[in-house]
Amino acid sequence: MRKREMRRRRRRKRRRKEGVRKRRKRKSQEGKEKEKQEEEVLGREEEEEEEVQEEGREPGGIGGGKS
Repeated sequence: MRKREMRRRRRRKRRRKEGVRKRRKRKSQEGKEKEKQEEEVLGREEEEEEEVQEEGREPGGIGGGKS
C-alpha cells in the first residue's frame, strides 16, 4: 500500500465519522428542543390546575361554608 492510499483511507474514515457526529449532534439537539416544548406544555397544565384549586378555596366554595 502506498502512502497516498493510506492517506486517502484515513481521510475517508474521518469524513464518515464527521458525518455521523453531525447527525448525532443534530438528533440530540432536536431531542432537547422536544423536551423543552413538553416541559412548557406540562408547566402550563400545572398552572391551570393550580388556578382551579385556588378558586375552590374561596369561602362558599366546595365545603367552605361559615362555621
